[in-house]
Amino acid sequence: ERTADERLAEQVRATLGQVWVSAGDYRRAQPLLDGAVEVKKRNIRSGSRAAIGSAYTLARKAYMLGDQGRFPEADACFEESLMLAGDAVHPIGASIRELIAAVRLWQGRWDEARDAALGGADIALRCRSRYLTAMGRALGACATWALRGDDASLTTLRESTAWIALKGGAVSTSLNYGWLVQASVHLGDVREALAG
Repeated sequence: ERTADERLAEQVRATLGQVWVSAGDYRRAQPLLDGAVEVKKRNIRSGSRAAIGSAYTLARKAYMLGDQGRFPEADACFEESLMLAGDAVHPIGASIRELIAAVRLWQGRWDEARDAALGGADIALRCRSRYLTAMGRALGACATWALRGDDASLTTLRESTAWIALKGGAVSTSLNYGWLVQASVHLGDVREALAG
């Protein structure tokens, strides 16, 4: 703000809002995300750099709303987020789809969660983002395991989560560990559930 660079100030506010979402402090996150999106919407066009940033900010807001059970509002934000991101093959497109997958998992919308996650993993692979590829595979495996209860999905979830954790992605793997614990409990594997 002291530099009078409004674009930079809004980017910092948006990023701080995203950090508060990751920390689960939605009270602090919401006004920052809302403000950043409102400012960015004034001068953006689909696929532009500003649109990509706004798309991700909206997706993080949608994730926050979904975590609060506010699914219709989350859906509207995700829809706008995807529209702003456009068809560009960009890591943000993978991130948006993986956030959609997480919210669909919370809703028990397994097919949609799997499709979003694997769509994100496909984009991530084309962008050469190993982390996002692994996360998309992990979320897709969560959904597939919920649908089928098969060993292959559980193995993919374990391996992808272990790789992400090894590379320092502990913030993002909490969801994956939750699904691993749930699967372990369902299978009666107390040892793995406790290790998760």
